[in-house]
Amino acid sequence: ALAESAKYEQERTEREARHAEALLAGGNGEEEGFRAGRSLLAAGRNSIAHVLLANYDNHHRPMKTPGAPTVVEINMYIQSFGSISVIDMDYTLDIMLRQKWVDPRLKFTGYQHTLSLSYLKQQIWIPDLFFRNSKYGFLHEITTPNYLIWLQFDGTITFSQKLTVKLSCPM
Repeated sequence: ALAESAKYEQERTEREARHAEALLAGGNGEEEGFRAGRSLLAAGRNSIAHVLLANYDNHHRPMKTPGAPTVVEINMYIQSFGSISVIDMDYTLDIMLRQKWVDPRLKFTGYQHTLSLSYLKQQIWIPDLFFRNSKYGFLHEITTPNYLIWLQFDGTITFSQKLTVKLSCPM
């Protein structure tokens, strides 16, 4: 039974990979085995992400053309303004930080839904953002890590995370 289960899992993975490749090539999601009761959303989402990341190098930043800068749009929503210390010359913020950029290596066709890449955070390139006047900071992880990563078909990645930072301020 264990061997049959492993064989079935391998066949399913291979079918999903062929399906994802067909989607990336502009298919409509109606290829073998996906007509009968298996939704495109459930069958294709993970496979598309894994096919896109198969030869992806997260150590190289995305570029539209060789040598071009990677433009990262950043916005921040201040949820709360915490303690202010005149003695230590610092203050604390709870923020929602959103970064958005285009990674042409992750473009795909045939699937118009936004993909969640949160579970693949370690496998994609993420900007090295820092707060110059930061004394301390942390990413919220109660009850799970508080970040989301979305990929749109045109290669646009949106990365949102909740942070608490203690920042210096000459007073």
